[in-house]
Amino acid sequence: MSTPQVFPKSVTFPKGIVPAEADGSPATAPAATIKVAQGSDLAVMPRRIRLTLTEASIAVLEADGFGSLEFAGLPTNPIALMAVKTDLVLTKDGVGFIAATDLNVAIGTTAATAADLTTTPSESDVVDVAAFTASALAPAVDLHSASNAAPAITVMASGAKSLFLNVAGATETGEDASVSVSGSIDITWMDLG
Repeated sequence: MSTPQVFPKSVTFPKGIVPAEADGSPATAPAATIKVAQGSDLAVMPRRIRLTLTEASIAVLEADGFGSLEFAGLPTNPIALMAVKTDLVLTKDGVGFIAATDLNVAIGTTAATAADLTTTPSESDVVDVAAFTASALAPAVDLHSASNAAPAITVMASGAKSLFLNVAGATETGEDASVSVSGSIDITWMDLG
């Protein structure tokens, strides 16, 4: 918790400044000075948390072609979500997903509902869908919300809210699949109170 900044006990403003009355209306006559008895500035600081995942599993049914992992529950206060960055390795199971399987990965405020990860905007509203082409059984997945087509600070209202790692890919015929996720996810946010 940060220490509030304390202003001097007396502040003098130049002649001609019109102070406000207690009800917010302008004062009837200009005053020579305005004195602030005491005030403080409560600084709102960005916060960053690092989540470490160790072999967290995302199941992908053959019939669906997508799966999700809820990896963070955010504060119920209004917040400004400023950035999300991943440094992950997604290990394909080698049965339903083989080394040649292409994966799409996104981070959103809702779980995936379809294999394109864009059926609802909230499936990829934090980090846009990124394609990882067939190359390895355990591709590195380095994502950042700043790489979005329109990166922005997202203001989220009061109430329950979560972040989801959404994964999609075509499974081998007749096989369900899974992805094991290890590494870190950094979330930068600000509590708006």
